Amino acid sequence: MGGEGSMSTKMRDIIARSWNDHTVFIAVCFILYLFRLLIAVISGHHGSDITDHLIGAHGLLEGKLLYVDADFYYPPLHAYFQAFLLKTFGDTILVAKLPAIIGDAALTWGLYHVGKRSSEVVGRQMALAYLLLPLSVLTSDVLGLFDSVAIFLMILGAYYFLYDSLVASSVFIGFGAMYKFFPLLAAIPILAFLGVRKAWKSAFVYGVILLGTCVAIIAPYLYFDVQATLQDLVFTGSKYPDSFSIYNALPLESTTLPLALQAVLLIAAYLIIKKYGLFADCTFESIALFVALFVMLNKNIYPHYFLWVFPFFAYWFISNEELVKLTLLMIVDTVLLSLFWLNYGELVNSNILLPLTFQALNWAAIVYIIYRQRQKVQLSLQPVKSEVTG
Repeated sequence: MGGEGSMSTKMRDIIARSWNDHTVFIAVCFILYLFRLLIAVISGHHGSDITDHLIGAHGLLEGKLLYVDADFYYPPLHAYFQAFLLKTFGDTILVAKLPAIIGDAALTWGLYHVGKRSSEVVGRQMALAYLLLPLSVLTSDVLGLFDSVAIFLMILGAYYFLYDSLVASSVFIGFGAMYKFFPLLAAIPILAFLGVRKAWKSAFVYGVILLGTCVAIIAPYLYFDVQATLQDLVFTGSKYPDSFSIYNALPLESTTLPLALQAVLLIAAYLIIKKYGLFADCTFESIALFVALFVMLNKNIYPHYFLWVFPFFAYWFISNEELVKLTLLMIVDTVLLSLFWLNYGELVNSNILLPLTFQALNWAAIVYIIYRQRQKVQLSLQPVKSEVTG
């Protein structure tokens, strides 16, 4: 028994060196990244949304305009980035996945720097947690989905806002929104915070630069065909509740009712959490929380959407030294979400227990975090007892 205990202690010490020793941390990150690159090379092509974006990129290389010459229902930046890589490095499966692979490196760096706001160890653990996250390997390296790029741009926008650089923050959020719309979610708590502080000028400048960045990127398409651009980019028909969405468990044969429910529940949940003094200031946690709540309440939750929830869970659990709980949560989530890819959603949509299990698990984690935060707030409000001598 003593030998087993000694072996376990040595193993923990070896693992801990990956974030306590700077040289070992860099080496481990490099090895993990190379391993993920190898997976991207040998895993081949598996379809998914990457096909639509490759069609858009090829269209750009042929001189066509997105939205105008073809039906394209996504923001334009990824198609441009993909077209540039295809033109530069050739039309191969690896190049098709290259934006996601580059995004992984950028997001790892971004998570490290956000975590460093708490401590150096938290930053290193967040970076390692992402590189080791099985769901991110499946999403980026196997399927080639590029959420990592958009998440990186969103995190960069939040990071610069927390360092009082409004212009840089709004520009990066704008670029992120033109890569995928989700980064716009981060702007909502930011603008709300500026409004509460009555920093109306700052809020106006932030909003104008954010909107201006988005408009500037899609301006050519608006010039050639406003109707086609807005129709494909903004007013595309919505889907019914799908995949791991909580609304998939309800008899809602509607595309608009879930959106209304989502808006009401999102605002209510966020305001209740803020009312009790939890995540009261505009911190990375409060911004990431809003994004996480939106995704969990969304009417469509596909496996790669959960990567947008990961920064919140990772930052909270790691900064509160509960790495084991984060590890178990991410493993179970990855197993559940990966079932979607067995037959592209048929199993998930036909089995109500899967979305219910996923929702129950992650809402339990959110409630647990809120409970722990409430405890911390209550402890901070207790009067400090002083010892009376003499």
